[in-house]
Amino acid sequence: MRGFCGIDIDGARAYVALAAYERGVVRFIEELEIACNAGVDFIDTLKKNAYLIEQRIQEKEIAYSLKVEKVFCVLPWSVQQRTQIDETVPFKSRKKVSAGDIGYARKYIQELALDWDDTCVHHLILDYEIEGQHFLRPPIGMQAKKINTRSLLFYIKEKLRREA
Repeated sequence: MRGFCGIDIDGARAYVALAAYERGVVRFIEELEIACNAGVDFIDTLKKNAYLIEQRIQEKEIAYSLKVEKVFCVLPWSVQQRTQIDETVPFKSRKKVSAGDIGYARKYIQELALDWDDTCVHHLILDYEIEGQHFLRPPIGMQAKKINTRSLLFYIKEKLRREA
């Protein structure tokens, strides 16, 4: 079965939460607490203990017949940077907004707001506006020539991502 895990490192302890994705449902499996060698910072600790963490994940994969496809890390706030941006995203013509248009808007905003050496970790669109109407959810099906968005971007430097 398909699975994923989240890793959070807190000093000399690593916490690994395992979950399975089966038939469209995410199911929590188990949380592991692993004693590890503390490093200078988050990335150093992760590097020093990567083998140990990977070994424990592989043990649980065998025990639960699970294949971990994605690993998510909880990054410390000191590593992340954030920016808030209000931007108008133009479309080629007036049309009904689709999910693809929302994806295009996200990518457009990321390209405007981030430098070439930044990697977007989270992109939250806080508000959509079409012709004076505000929406908290994507306005799928509304007619629009442009869409105004208020976004919050969390990002890290590409060099830091490669080190992790």
